[in-house]
Amino acid sequence: MYAKGYFPDAFRIGGMQLVPMTLGHVLLLERLESPFAPWRPTTEELGTGALVLFVGVTTRTWRDAAEVLQKASWVWEWKARRIAKSVTRDKRAAATVDAYLRSTVNVPNATHWKRDDLTATGAELSHALVVTMMQLGASREQALDTPLRVALWDQMYMQEQAGAVSLESDGAPKTEAKRKAIEDMERRLSCQTKQ
Repeated sequence: MYAKGYFPDAFRIGGMQLVPMTLGHVLLLERLESPFAPWRPTTEELGTGALVLFVGVTTRTWRDAAEVLQKASWVWEWKARRIAKSVTRDKRAAATVDAYLRSTVNVPNATHWKRDDLTATGAELSHALVVTMMQLGASREQALDTPLRVALWDQMYMQEQAGAVSLESDGAPKTEAKRKAIEDMERRLSCQTKQ
């Protein structure tokens, strides 16, 4: 599963390939207040404009996307019209974005063990991920180039090393625990019915 962060599945919308989402993409989408920014709750209607903006950002590196958005407005409008034509022709565009985002934020199952009261910090998750990558020796620029899925997995590993969680990358411990709980419940029920 971790390898998919480095070698992700290819996603295409309207013939345009989405690049792997990096922390730079996340910060750019958050800055643009995109409803498709990961872990950002939104109540607004997801229209074609939001989809075009998302595709415009994620079909190029985050640096290129930021550069296009900082140029004169007519440059972005011209690119947005081209993207909009491709997006509106693709009937599966919204489903593809959903699958892309789900694969991007896929992290291993974890069991909270030493501390069950994992209190949230005041930092945004994107900030915490950049700091995690920097703690692992990346420069700020390198941290922004890190694929989001890799950064999430690395952060989970750091939490496991700190004793906050126990990772279950294949789900086997959770499955085994569930099986034992069911067996125990069945045994109790059979004892009660025999009386």
